[in-house]
Amino acid sequence: MSWNRLPLVFALCHLCLSQAYAQEVKCPSYHGNIPLGYVGVYDGPPEGPAGLMTDFSRGTGDHEYGYTIVGNIFDAGHDLYLVCIYGEWNSKDTLTVKADKRVNRCYYRKHPKGQPLGFVCK
Repeated sequence: MSWNRLPLVFALCHLCLSQAYAQEVKCPSYHGNIPLGYVGVYDGPPEGPAGLMTDFSRGTGDHEYGYTIVGNIFDAGHDLYLVCIYGEWNSKDTLTVKADKRVNRCYYRKHPKGQPLGFVCK
């Protein structure tokens, strides 16, 4: 390979690697002073109180963590929505986020009371 093609090879490698990693989608950690408490994951626009079920979880209480597989939502041509709930699970303080790019899994990790829920889709 000639040296003048080396920058092109690096640019193509960078492009391939950047597309291999999915975009991140997440809720803001706080809404005002209220920490993120729960997230509903929806296949299409949110309707009703129930979102998708978790595919994997471990631990209990403030030490629970897990994920939901969501790549199949995009494969079906649907949109992924997150309903971010701040405070208690029945709070009306919510924010809805639509995923702009494909993600494969949504991960969560609960924290001790008063700290925001860790949540990100990749």
